[in-house]
Amino acid sequence: RIALSQIAAQFYGDPSKSLQVFGVTGTNGKTSITHILHHIMQDSGIDCGTMGTLGFKTPSGMVSTGFTTPESVEVHQMLKTLKMADVNNVIMEISSHALDLHRVENVDIDIAIFSNLTPEHLDFHGDMESYFNSKVKLFTNLEKSKTAIINIDDSYSERFCKASNCNVITYGMNPKADIHTTKFQSSINGIKATVKYKNQILEINTKLIGEYNMYNILAACTASLSVGINSENIEHALLTLPPIPGRLEQITSNCPGSIFIDYAHTPDAYEKLFSTINNL
Repeated sequence: RIALSQIAAQFYGDPSKSLQVFGVTGTNGKTSITHILHHIMQDSGIDCGTMGTLGFKTPSGMVSTGFTTPESVEVHQMLKTLKMADVNNVIMEISSHALDLHRVENVDIDIAIFSNLTPEHLDFHGDMESYFNSKVKLFTNLEKSKTAIINIDDSYSERFCKASNCNVITYGMNPKADIHTTKFQSSINGIKATVKYKNQILEINTKLIGEYNMYNILAACTASLSVGINSENIEHALLTLPPIPGRLEQITSNCPGSIFIDYAHTPDAYEKLFSTINNL
């Protein structure tokens, strides 16, 4: 697999080296962060592709891939496709399987995002320590000139920060985070929040609901700010953000009550989903 990755990168002309690549990892939130960041970039006039659970998305459409992170040959082929179309940014969801199985071994990641780490895939990894060791590879492999974006409120955050030998930016609800909320309100109609980063203030207004979506928004905002997108563009993009397919997606209906579709499939995701709905 290591050889396959090297050959694929060579064959397609090392496309990741001339693209700005965002790599998103963590147990939950990868798809949501990718979707939010993609919308902010597109809304700011920056062409962008994505690879993840929902498929391979380009400005001209979506192709299903069947994997969160495809095999290395497909990954480099897709990166080459974006490059040929003059799309110079790509956001990739990177699973622990992909890191263990060398699918992204030769992808030059510029900005790595860590959302959280809770029990999942333990049939594959065996225990949480092995699972952590898989995820952290994304950060230990970053060059000094790259950027790591880490959720400071996660219990594993300190270890991810220590493993990153590059520029580290933290986000969270905790005031110690580089980017953090100073006000947060969530209702059935959406989120209203104030976010502080250095001397900048962002006023967030979005239809996404729940505290865990605030974390996904913070991750996407941090990545956007780190590549120079201004706060006004971010605020506008979040105001017009479309629903994320299968992520607490509200279905309009004449029935009493509210109907949501959600992809939750881990203990942590179930707990967050049902406690959010219960609170609202």
